[in-house]
Amino acid sequence: MITIEKKTSEEKPSREVVEEKTSQEIPPFEVVKGDRFSSFSVHDVSGGMHPNGCVLAFFLHRQIMKPDKENPGRIKLAKIEQSNECEIHLTPALWKSIVEWMSQSLQSYEGMYGEIPRIPKAYQQKTGEKPPTTPGMYG
Repeated sequence: MITIEKKTSEEKPSREVVEEKTSQEIPPFEVVKGDRFSSFSVHDVSGGMHPNGCVLAFFLHRQIMKPDKENPGRIKLAKIEQSNECEIHLTPALWKSIVEWMSQSLQSYEGMYGEIPRIPKAYQQKTGEKPPTTPGMYG
């Protein structure tokens, strides 16, 4: 509490006690994982902006195997299954904020460890493929 002395029009001091919040108490902040929390590595992402907001969809690729009838006791690839694991809806402002944050993180990472190739070097050496000059599947 702060005591303030006021002078009235008759120049007689009067005392008034005023409550002032000099600092707001910050409640404890706890981070917990929700019941549906999930952590996974993604193999692909797609999405974009539209008039109602922005969407990011994250995918996993799974190799589905089957017995190899020509080679008993062995298996072979039956198909590759792509499953949509997570779809995130964002406001354009949050989308922009994430893009800026990721760009800063990428610049910092590449500053420490060197440029990340759009196409993995091992794949480039194996196929002779050159990195794309415009963003595409790998960029």
